[in-house]
Amino acid sequence: LEGWEKFWAFHFNPIDIPLDSIVSADFGDKGVSWKELRVPGTFVPGVIKAGTYISMGKPKTKAFWYYRYKNKQNTLTLHLRRGNWDKIVLTHDEASYWADKLS
Repeated sequence: LEGWEKFWAFHFNPIDIPLDSIVSADFGDKGVSWKELRVPGTFVPGVIKAGTYISMGKPKTKAFWYYRYKNKQNTLTLHLRRGNWDKIVLTHDEASYWADKLS
């Protein structure tokens, strides 16, 4: 994360994900739910979802998001086996490339 991304996500430290903790990687927009608890984060409908969120579904999951609606066609989801989060969801111009490389 750089600059304002850190501010919107309330996350100021580097995010390090060991390759062996990535179970799978998906490409494509899965949609955004508002039925999650922000702990902490930023959510502006139609603009951005950033930060740490806990889903209220079963099973409960903890996810880190940096999702920009204007770039939602380029969504990368990393499913993790251990660490601070169960998954990480990002919009990135090279999301398709990274999903293929990490799967």
